[in-house]
Amino acid sequence: MCRRFLLVWGLLCFGMSLSPAPTAEEAMVRADEHAMVHEALAELPVAMREVVTLREIEGLGYREIAEVTGTAVGTVMSRLARGRKVLQSRLSQLMERGGTHDH
Repeated sequence: MCRRFLLVWGLLCFGMSLSPAPTAEEAMVRADEHAMVHEALAELPVAMREVVTLREIEGLGYREIAEVTGTAVGTVMSRLARGRKVLQSRLSQLMERGGTHDH
């Protein structure tokens, strides 16, 4: 995975900040990165988006996600793996293009 993808993913999943008090430029970059992640998430099929969100943003475990979604743990793991792969690909495309459709 590319370094920037990991940074964007970290910002989304763990609320990491680039600095304690971001400059205006850092805040704009962060906002753009958040927009890219949300655009990429919105494009995932609902079942994948649900599992990725529950795991990476809400921090639920596989069993918890299986209970919430009413699916088997294996299905959760499969959807999560596919969802991450699709998300990574889409984020790479957006980063190469320089942002979201809004620009």
